[in-house]
Amino acid sequence: MDLLEKEISPGTASGRAAFDQLQREALVANPLVSGAPMVFVERQQYAPDHHNTGTDFQPGEISARNFRTGAAIKTVDFGQDSRVQTLLTVPDGVARDLDVDYDGARIVFAMRRNAQDSFHIFEMQRDGSG
Repeated sequence: MDLLEKEISPGTASGRAAFDQLQREALVANPLVSGAPMVFVERQQYAPDHHNTGTDFQPGEISARNFRTGAAIKTVDFGQDSRVQTLLTVPDGVARDLDVDYDGARIVFAMRRNAQDSFHIFEMQRDGSG
């Protein structure tokens, strides 16, 4: 442990890089993480004054000016060299609230196609089709 602490001294760029690498290796070695692809949403950061409601409002509401477009549903497979695959791109809207069915075959999510749209519930296959 002393050798590890000496090699990874906090506050140095090389120490931080070494720690980041060890942290990544430990994460990927976990079978709960690397056993199957993980699905996630990539989107814009919510406005600071509406961090929890940035995409929750209906069109025309007072907070509509905070709507930030651009989102994608992606997967990452740590067992396949951390390959990231885009399943769906929503350039003028936003997707959120992913849920994967019990056998991993389908993904359910909420999406607004654009600023004039309201949220609707969608479903797709795990490969992005359908």
